[in-house]
Amino acid sequence: MGLALAREWLSRGWTAIATIRGTERTGLHESAEASNGRLLIEQLEMTNHEAVRALRDRLSAHQFDVLFVNAGVANGAED
Repeated sequence: MGLALAREWLSRGWTAIATIRGTERTGLHESAEASNGRLLIEQLEMTNHEAVRALRDRLSAHQFDVLFVNAGVANGAED
């Protein structure tokens, strides 16, 4: 859902900041490369409070019109 929303918002001319959990390349990276700087990607593990605080600090200069949190759940390695 996150990738589809990011692409939709880009198609409307919006600027977006997306987060990814890991370090692997994703479809978001391809979209970011094609976005002329309108899609930024930040790495974030939502269950790590220090990581959330660090992201808050990195983004403190930005003003947001919409904040959409799309966090998934994994119950084990097979998820």
